[in-house]
Amino acid sequence: MHYYIKAKVPHSYRLKNIWTYYAYIGIIVWICSTMFHSRDFWLTELLDYFSACGIIVYAMFASISFAVPWFQMSKIGRVVWKIIGSGFLIFYLYHIYSLWIKFDYAYNMLCCIVCSLTTSFLYLVWAGYEIYNGQKRKSLAYLVATIVVGLGSVLFEVFDFPPFFWIIDAHSLFHLATVPTPFLLAKFVETEASYEMRRRKYDDGIFDKNV
Repeated sequence: MHYYIKAKVPHSYRLKNIWTYYAYIGIIVWICSTMFHSRDFWLTELLDYFSACGIIVYAMFASISFAVPWFQMSKIGRVVWKIIGSGFLIFYLYHIYSLWIKFDYAYNMLCCIVCSLTTSFLYLVWAGYEIYNGQKRKSLAYLVATIVVGLGSVLFEVFDFPPFFWIIDAHSLFHLATVPTPFLLAKFVETEASYEMRRRKYDDGIFDKNV
């Protein structure tokens, strides 16, 4: 994902930095997850849960930033955007602080699921609005695929089951299902950025809505 964002998304795209930071957080999440599943003790466990929650919360902030271009297109919008971002940061810091004091698996799981469902809902509403207005394009297919795979992977965490042959359990399948997610999201960001950038040239008569 980091490669796609850095190499294929124009620097002038309004959310270039947002998606770049998303990719960096994703790298941190995979590192923390690898450490935890390699060496399971209290610190690696907390890093795994904190980083996973971090990218989920950031994903919700990214979805709001993406769905409302006004945040990047006006002075007042940028102020509101920063306030919302600060609110998400405060919420995340309070969440991990409360888990540090007393770790509650059920509360953490509920928080992550609610954030994930909210993010998916925002994207689906936005996609539905675009389709309703006749703005069908390739990027929407990548977005829907990302949501389906992402929510599908969550089901393995919610509906746990005993491991097959004492090797493959629900949690391992959850991690397997998350592998294609960054690739699909990166393709969505790339194609949607291309669409937005070309749409700016509509008045010049060179806009192709089928991008």
